[in-house]
Amino acid sequence: MTGLCLAAPDGGPPVLLQAAAGTGPVLAHLRMVAAGWPEAQAGPEAVAAGAILSEGAGYWRLDSPALEDGTALFDNALAAANAAAGVMVSALLQQRPDWLCLHAAAIRPAGGGEAWLFPGAHKAGKSLFAAVAAAGGASLLSDDRAVLDLSGAGPAGALIALGIQPKLRLPLPADLPAPLAAFIAGRLGPQEGEMHFLALPAGTGGGMLMPFGARARLARIWFLNRDPDAAAPAIAGLRQAEAAARLIPYIYAPGRDAAGRIAAAARLAGAIPVQELRYRDSWDAVAMLNAPPPGIV
Repeated sequence: MTGLCLAAPDGGPPVLLQAAAGTGPVLAHLRMVAAGWPEAQAGPEAVAAGAILSEGAGYWRLDSPALEDGTALFDNALAAANAAAGVMVSALLQQRPDWLCLHAAAIRPAGGGEAWLFPGAHKAGKSLFAAVAAAGGASLLSDDRAVLDLSGAGPAGALIALGIQPKLRLPLPADLPAPLAAFIAGRLGPQEGEMHFLALPAGTGGGMLMPFGARARLARIWFLNRDPDAAAPAIAGLRQAEAAARLIPYIYAPGRDAAGRIAAAARLAGAIPVQELRYRDSWDAVAMLNAPPPGIV
């Protein structure tokens, strides 16, 4: 049994993924998907991810209590690597009760030092919206798993970059503006079924993936409402109770019980503006992000 040991962004014990013989293709893809997540020396102080990666007859198997059924099978090495990255994130959270993981995209907008969060369900349009924002000059923190440290850095905490590359669902909209289509085409990485990973350079400038361990104070939360009937992008503020209730399903915090997750959602909703952005085309809606926070409606 070998393994892949990845560093912790707070300088704490690294995270160890145990890997059996024959899993080299998955580990190679994991190193590519999480290219910005540095490896560390495995030692007795390593935090076991509670996951074992093994090879079967034409598939790879990942066993972890962080998975819904405890076990997942993959016939695609890239899909297995993506799931393993999620398990490694879960291992970080197991040891840090002040950290949350949200199913969300996150950016640092152009010209700003603070971060904006876009929680949403599967196929809500988070990844494409984040890519459009990056093409428009934003730095990308996350497109799927956003890690938030609530221990300091303001009432809403700080988002932590893990250096995991974003991915987009194929096919992309046929009416993408030419500059955006060129931005994406020039940064396409490996493909996993209908998902295509990007390969963004590490850095804090526009169109870059923020480097591992970089932090940005969370300043605003946006719920994306992609509506094909929307004539023009529109912003509406959410009341605290509604915002908290909508945040709860997107929070993963193994160190907190249900009451603790509810309290975390209430804290976020009470600390910063939470808004809904209704739009048809993300490239039109991104321009709305710099609008001042609206009043409660």
